Amino acid sequence: MPLRSLWLTGSSGCAGRYRTRVRPSPFGLGLGTRLFSIAWKNRAAFFHGVEKRLCARTKLGNVGGMMAAGGAWLWRRARGCLLVGFWLLVLMLASVPAVADDVAVKIGNPLLAKFPVGGDARPRSIWDLQVFNDKLYLAHGDYWNNAGPIDVWTYQGDGTNFVKEYTTQEEMIWDFFVQDDLLFIPGVDSVEESPIRANIYVQDPQNGPGGGWTRRATLTGGVHSYDVALFQNRLFTSMTMENQQARTLVSTDMGASWSVLLQQYSAPIPFADFLFLQGPTNYVYDGSQLTAVTPQLHVSQLSMARRVRVGDGLLYAYPVRYLLTPTPLYYITAAQIQASGAATQLAAFAGTCVRDILAHDGLCYVMTAETNTTSTFRGRIYASADLTHWWQASEFSVPGVPLSFELYRNRFYVGLGSLFTGNWDKLVGPEAGSIWRIQPAAVEMAWVPAKEGVGGSVTVLGAAGLTLTVEATSSLQDPQWEVIGTVQSASGIADLVDPDAAAHEARYYRVILE
Repeated sequence: MPLRSLWLTGSSGCAGRYRTRVRPSPFGLGLGTRLFSIAWKNRAAFFHGVEKRLCARTKLGNVGGMMAAGGAWLWRRARGCLLVGFWLLVLMLASVPAVADDVAVKIGNPLLAKFPVGGDARPRSIWDLQVFNDKLYLAHGDYWNNAGPIDVWTYQGDGTNFVKEYTTQEEMIWDFFVQDDLLFIPGVDSVEESPIRANIYVQDPQNGPGGGWTRRATLTGGVHSYDVALFQNRLFTSMTMENQQARTLVSTDMGASWSVLLQQYSAPIPFADFLFLQGPTNYVYDGSQLTAVTPQLHVSQLSMARRVRVGDGLLYAYPVRYLLTPTPLYYITAAQIQASGAATQLAAFAGTCVRDILAHDGLCYVMTAETNTTSTFRGRIYASADLTHWWQASEFSVPGVPLSFELYRNRFYVGLGSLFTGNWDKLVGPEAGSIWRIQPAAVEMAWVPAKEGVGGSVTVLGAAGLTLTVEATSSLQDPQWEVIGTVQSASGIADLVDPDAAAHEARYYRVILE
């Protein structure tokens, strides 16, 4: 069900005194508590009515009228109690209780049939989540202990139903890559012992009715492959080999055949006008020429990388996915890579356990995790539009370590993993493989007075990074709700002007989180 916020009402005309009818809060402390409720409490059912009245009161009368019912009596009260009320408000805000967690709802665990609880939890770990073609794809498996063949499971937002879409000939799916409307799976470790070759899998929605997977078993001599990228209509990948050697490869026919670009393993990362090849020696490739560069990247284990392209740069971290340890988060621009500059560590995440990162519609999201109790873990998701100002989009508790996340159909989905606790042959994670939808707490709304003939501005307070729909009607007797716009911001605070507010005697609003 959609999550709806409070309603507001106001009449047209010039700015003046407002009479506000507010449902008393459970604390019963009068004006200060009502301000607290409006500004801080997160209640889905909170109702706030605003009725406009033309008047010429003093400024204090205007402010008082906006915050509580009546006018003259509040003005008289305010003259004698303003100082006392101020300190009551300060004390109350100083003792604000912790905001309730968002609700984590378990969708299900499609991996239990093949990898039941009681055995090694590693093959059930959700190493990656990826949205593609309106489906949520789950990466899992274990190439250390050979858990293949590994199925490609998807969730399509339908209750608790998961769909097995395809079966790879791999021991593990480590990461998905979306490139030019195609979904790729690099072959981390083939189940076939002979011939020795690595695979690449491509999901093309245009490949027959409903799309389909194609396996490219063409990386001859390859044992492991973790990365793939498209650049200038050419496909790039790398592979390690049995003889401790490695190759960076390029294909002009979507993987049907390959030629060697470099005698090393490189992670290909596309930028607007060059391909960054991150490896033992770093290169930039403009499509015809390779140039060695020496940016300071603070590289850990290359295959563990979480990377997203943000703006003109690269945001990345190297979390060991089966450990919960502090993991720095870095950002480097394209110009800094080309000029052999230094990556910047994001101080906001110093000392945190970064688990996954995501870029979506101009916003960047980072998920961190920490131990909550002996059996639960706390996850936090942060959003930013500029990598400088970060807002907490969600905080939740789950009975397993948060490992990966995605933004799917305007909700955060989290995949749980497992942890190494001393026995390499049996990672711990009873809930590993389960997928959880994070249901955000309620959204709220405030109303800014209309200017003459301009209309009112609605300020929406909701879940950071999610899309909120604002609707309006002129009657609650026979409401005809119409969408006046949608808002999305990294902070969860956004303004939206109602151009028709001044044309109606009364105006009512609501916010819907679909």
